[in-house]
Amino acid sequence: MFKEAQKYFLLVCVLFAVTTFCSSIIQLVIQEKRYDSNTHILLRGAICTLGVGFICLFRTVRLQNKLLQECVHYIVSLLLILLFIFCLSFFVEIGEKPPYPIFALNYTTVYAIIAVGLYFNEKKKCKDKKQ
Repeated sequence: MFKEAQKYFLLVCVLFAVTTFCSSIIQLVIQEKRYDSNTHILLRGAICTLGVGFICLFRTVRLQNKLLQECVHYIVSLLLILLFIFCLSFFVEIGEKPPYPIFALNYTTVYAIIAVGLYFNEKKKCKDKKQ
């Protein structure tokens, strides 16, 4: 249990660091913004934590078809994160424009990268077991 918690925490930290780094580059280079709000950074941390939590939770739910499993995991987790953002928007200003398309695009990109990484990691483990 402690090892799983360590893995979870490490994945949240790595994901948060990478997304913050990429966001900072985009804001500085492309959007030419020189500042970022603390709310935005905390929201990114919450979404990283939720996303990694969904990945850990969904790894326990297995379906026969791997593609169907990933599609169900992605759709359910994206809908729950969008619901989280919707509920949060009653208390915190999220932005001038509706944030849902941007969050969906960002979440899809990160989810795809993690799913591919986990897929190749699983494949490697299966290959190692056969040898």
